This record gives sequence, C-alpha cells and structure tokens, in this order.
Amino acid sequence: MSKPHPDVTPKLIERFLAREETALPDIYLPMADGAVLAGEDLPGADSCSLASDDKYAWARTCDDNAFQRWTQRGELIEVVKFGEYWFINLSDGPFPEEKYQALVFAFDRLPICTGSAAQAMQLAEHCYPDPRPPVAGCWADIRVLLRSGNQMVYRKVQR
Repeated sequence: MSKPHPDVTPKLIERFLAREETALPDIYLPMADGAVLAGEDLPGADSCSLASDDKYAWARTCDDNAFQRWTQRGELIEVVKFGEYWFINLSDGPFPEEKYQALVFAFDRLPICTGSAAQAMQLAEHCYPDPRPPVAGCWADIRVLLRSGNQMVYRKVQR
C-alpha cells in the first residue's frame, strides 16, 4: 500500500451500499440498513494474492463462495461472497458456533465489505483479533436476537 500524501485524506470508505445492493441474507445483521464498501486506502486494497504454506493458510470452500482459515486461537476467520461483495466473519468454529461475528463499521454497525476476496482476506488479517487503525471497525454478532413476548425473534429492517 502506498503512503498517502500528508495533505490528502485517505479513502477508507468507498461508499455506502443499500442492503438491496449487497445480497445479504435476512438473518445476517438484520438491523443493518446496508454495508460500507472498503476504500482503496484500507489494508489489503492493493493486494493480489495471499499465498501461504503454513497450517493457518486460507482455503477455498467447496462451493467457491468463501475462503476460511483457522487461527492459532482456534477461531475460524471467513470471507464470504454475497452478491458481488466479500464480507468478513469470525466464529469459534464450525456449526453450531456460539460466537458468530462480522467485521462492522464501528459507528453504525454496518458490515464492511470489499470488492475482491484478496482484499477481504488482507483486511481480515489486519483486523484479527482486534481491528486497529486505520480501520474504524469492531466485531459484532451476526444474528441479533431480540426478545418479543416469550419468543426470541429476528428484527427485520424496515424497508
């Protein structure tokens, strides 16, 4: 990544994407109105490849819609494609998991996505285990359950 000129504001967010543009499933951060597309100055924007020989290398899933890798802590980082965009997830393992989180923009809890798998993997590496500058992000639970009477229900976004 090239170093920005001191008089130029880094482009950390490309733009806001409405939920309809993202192809996010209804249960994936159901309260989010959309997502933010990572800008060219976030880590990984200039990445082309993530080749690695170690046991914690990224592996493509059978359906070709995601890449996953195990961490030294035993957590699973995943970048998954919804529509044209790649989203970053973190869990404590395969189903059923107790921790299932997404990388989100810290101020609105909007998921952060990228236009390529390579950029998503680089961004995931930069933000694991905790997002750090220049990313204004945090990990948020993907499935948000709210109590309604005696039932737990998903809250749908009002459209």
